[in-house]
Amino acid sequence: MSVHAVTEWDLPRRPVVADAGDGDATEFRLGLTERGLTYVLAVTPTATAHSAEEVPGTPAYRGAGRPPQPR
Repeated sequence: MSVHAVTEWDLPRRPVVADAGDGDATEFRLGLTERGLTYVLAVTPTATAHSAEEVPGTPAYRGAGRPPQPR
């Protein structure tokens, strides 16, 4: 059953709760926000968060080891 189908029922609004399988899915989170639903979602420990204005940066590569990844 989809979250969209449940929102059409005449039920009191409750927060959506989901595991990291859904919490890591940007489209799922955006869909909840577009429907005006509050939510509590698990995410994987490697997930990052930043404001919409921020842009991830990549540290300079020093030539040793693996090249750095954006942070």
